[in-house]
Amino acid sequence: MLTSDLLRVKIIKNEHIRPLFVEMNEENLFLADTLIDLYRSSISKKVSDLEDKLKEIEYNAESLGYDFKLFRGLKSLLDRRLIIEENQESDAIKIRAMIFELANQHYEGIILKEEEKEKIFSLVSQRLGKSPDEIKEIFNSVYEEEKKIKDFLNISPEELLRQYNLSLLQTLVFKCRKLFVDLEVGGHEMRNILWMIKKLNLLFLAEKSYTGLNLAIDGPASIIKQTERYGTRIAKLLPHLFKAKNWHIRAYVAYKIRNKKKIFKLELSKQEAQNFLPHAINEKIEYDSYIEEDFSKKFYSVGGEWQIIREPEPILIGRDIFIPDFVLIKQDKKVYLEIMGFWSEDYIKRKIEKLKKLSNINLILAIDSSLGNIEINNLSSNIYIVKYNKKILIADIIKALNKF
Repeated sequence: MLTSDLLRVKIIKNEHIRPLFVEMNEENLFLADTLIDLYRSSISKKVSDLEDKLKEIEYNAESLGYDFKLFRGLKSLLDRRLIIEENQESDAIKIRAMIFELANQHYEGIILKEEEKEKIFSLVSQRLGKSPDEIKEIFNSVYEEEKKIKDFLNISPEELLRQYNLSLLQTLVFKCRKLFVDLEVGGHEMRNILWMIKKLNLLFLAEKSYTGLNLAIDGPASIIKQTERYGTRIAKLLPHLFKAKNWHIRAYVAYKIRNKKKIFKLELSKQEAQNFLPHAINEKIEYDSYIEEDFSKKFYSVGGEWQIIREPEPILIGRDIFIPDFVLIKQDKKVYLEIMGFWSEDYIKRKIEKLKKLSNINLILAIDSSLGNIEINNLSSNIYIVKYNKKILIADIIKALNKF
């Protein structure tokens, strides 16, 4: 994903919006190759040296007609592939403290002339048995631009452009209010995708289709709190959805044009995007599942006769798909548990309307009390609500289990 100031889009008929994807043509591949070559040749050099050369290339690129947003977007992606050498001098802080102490003794802490600075470096080098150049390098090593580049994770020009296009799409979707995804997937892939979405704590509804799966995901622009964190999760999910045999996305994006924010429609299919997006996605997704992990461990210890199973099979409610966090089993009794944490009131109500159709399944809904006093009416006897504050109390769940 890129910063929003580097987003490039095209507006169609004042209704539709698309990322301004770069084509795999000779001009764009040349720019990508030039930048990659510079980054490769910068290994063992200072970050500041690389930055100086990048400024020169950007100036030349603009004179050749390249958009500065394209240049800086590619730079942003390449910067993430740098491995910076950390200072291995264990007493670097002590050396800097000694430099400041001597500067204070000799010049009352104010050094205006270069020769005064050189004298302090020389004094420290005599005390520590290091050369003045070594002392100077250690002193400057705390500044990012003075650090050395240890390595660079190589990438081909074409793959860099494809990664750039994906980043554009992720940045645009970050602004969406609603994202609809139609996927052509098999049963195993479907289960993996559903659990991926759930573990990312995205607000979604899923429906089985004739060819696979239809998803309706609440977008970052519809979330009141943790918008940036939520948007980053959707950005992480997107490339994994694109692994499907076939896919189509539709999003409603809040985008400002001429100082006025308007809702535009974004539509894209695999057929349209396959010439622009990466062929393979190898990124791993890290999940934030502390509440589920904590509950699982504690329940396993004190749950008695109840057995706990995490990530049970999805349940079909007509064509809708429900994915509970846990299933709790005791002999012939089976009770599902759904933890509602980072959810909006509107989403909870929509979700519960779907769950009311589960007439033959016992269900406990654990709702975070920070969501406020949400009114839930006409719940059937097979659904029981438990409120929790940061952590789910096992005693409350055991009490709820005894209701069934």
